[in-house]
Amino acid sequence: MQSVKRNIRVPMSKFLFSGSNIFVVSAVFIFILVVFRTAWISDDAYITFRTIDNWVHGYGLTWNVYERVQVYTHPLWMLLISGFYFVTREMYYTTIFASIVVSSSAVALFAFGIARTKILACLGILLLLFSKAFIDYSTSGLENPLTHLILGVFFYVYLRSESSYKSLLLLSVIGGLGILNRLDTSLLFMPVILHSLFLMHSKLKAILVIALGLLPLFMWEMFSVVYYGFPMPNTAYAKLDVGISRIDLIQQGSYYFWNSIKWDPLTLLTIFISLAIVFVTKDLRHRYVSLGVLFYLIYILVIGGDFMSGRFFSGLLFMAVIILSTSRIHLTRNQTLAGAIGIVLIGSISLNPPILSGAEYGTEKTDDGKTVSHLVVDNHGIADERSFYYNSSGLLNAKKGQKMPDSPMAEYGRLQQLKDRPAVTWSNIGFFGFFAGPEVYVIDRYAIGNPMLARLPITTQFINPITGTHWRIGHFPRELPDGYIESLESGENKINDQEISELYDRLQLITRGNLLDPDRLKAIWMMNTGR
Repeated sequence: MQSVKRNIRVPMSKFLFSGSNIFVVSAVFIFILVVFRTAWISDDAYITFRTIDNWVHGYGLTWNVYERVQVYTHPLWMLLISGFYFVTREMYYTTIFASIVVSSSAVALFAFGIARTKILACLGILLLLFSKAFIDYSTSGLENPLTHLILGVFFYVYLRSESSYKSLLLLSVIGGLGILNRLDTSLLFMPVILHSLFLMHSKLKAILVIALGLLPLFMWEMFSVVYYGFPMPNTAYAKLDVGISRIDLIQQGSYYFWNSIKWDPLTLLTIFISLAIVFVTKDLRHRYVSLGVLFYLIYILVIGGDFMSGRFFSGLLFMAVIILSTSRIHLTRNQTLAGAIGIVLIGSISLNPPILSGAEYGTEKTDDGKTVSHLVVDNHGIADERSFYYNSSGLLNAKKGQKMPDSPMAEYGRLQQLKDRPAVTWSNIGFFGFFAGPEVYVIDRYAIGNPMLARLPITTQFINPITGTHWRIGHFPRELPDGYIESLESGENKINDQEISELYDRLQLITRGNLLDPDRLKAIWMMNTGR
């Protein structure tokens, strides 16, 4: 038995600490250290966390416990964090731990399973380390870490396996889970899955195999329609069709790209270089990987990007690094050294390079010596979110006995529990909503947590102080209809506008009625078919 154990242990030791692998192991370790030092939780993450807290405490998958509304865009991530939270009953450290483990697993898989050579693995990790987008969203409490890991597993299978029904099934399962983690990532997975389909002899059998692999996704969609009443999360209805012209959104999307070039030039440069490499090398498999990257870039442009700088580029950066590290590129020693120096130099000129991040990241001193968060946001409403929230939710700022996140919004939420107000109107609902607890009905002016407001046009009565317009990307305010608050507090429809009143009644039935009530099922059908 001893000899058997020795035979198992020694190869692992040699694998990790051999002359060539020690550099890769060191690079992975440095990545983990940097992610630990930059770990933080965003306000938006706590929107999902309120649903998780309600579920674990027996209120169902709800945000306001009185109605079923899907406020999260990442069902798989929500389920993963729910499992951890069910055990720990603590949200902040639990989520940071899960994020670091998942992010580290993604990078380790890339380094030891995907990259073609040890040198390319080290260069790839160097790119990830100096990408502000990738490091910022390797934690944050959002779904990006799990997206990175699923992308890694997906392309590990795709780039290493021969074309077969078995590999097609595996790709469909992994891709389906990726889409379940965030629906719009279907643009990243589907080109590869469709390419694999067309390589199969029997197209009908291949379609059936894909359908089988996507079964978890289909099952979730069925659950979503029955439980919530709609196939898409409420955020889609609140943000994607709000009456803003497509031209204006595309212009805003271009600002999102420009913001990344200014604040994080290495990320987009790497993405575009990877596309150019595919064009030059004409690798067939890389072509379909890059097609997903291109589709997603167009998607980001068309929807207007996001208010979180770099968030939508982190997965694309990981795909770009995979493309570069698996391409048939032969670098000389001088080219490798020049590439490493170039990565460090370009990464260092980004806004607040994350590799240099410390406990005071994103803060400034007031005249009286207090340390406060500093909002870094451009004229188009695109913000360095980690910079703003790190002072209150950064791991390096957590102290023994201190409630985390240490945010005024969290404290306002706790104070709300002491007030006798059944409904309260708020805007930034993450920290506030979570710490207000299940007894407080939070009316979200941006409609993320409210099904009726999400279906009303945005109001032009408010001017956003950042953009100077009546909207900021990701923040589309609604005006509360006359009688709406009274309706919520009394349980009777007191809305004056007849059309809105009818919408209110229908949504009340869908979100609060008995799940299998025939009238509710009919209302679900009518709402989703536009009748």
